[in-house]
Amino acid sequence: MERDPERYRSADDEYDCLMLELVLSAIVLGEPAKELRQQLVRLTRKRSGNREVPAGAVQHSALGLRSGS
Repeated sequence: MERDPERYRSADDEYDCLMLELVLSAIVLGEPAKELRQQLVRLTRKRSGNREVPAGAVQHSALGLRSGS
């Protein structure tokens, strides 16, 4: 994970672990990773303080994929 403070502003180990597992599962292995995607949305909403952030926007921002991919 990126740790250059100018490029990466988070020091959240929970988020880093989730992202690593999600990238490996969804992108590398091509698995649907539905539960991991749901965890990403919950964690992102919690961190932002905005519970209305669309799930598709969260996933696209983090993974660059459509929510159905």
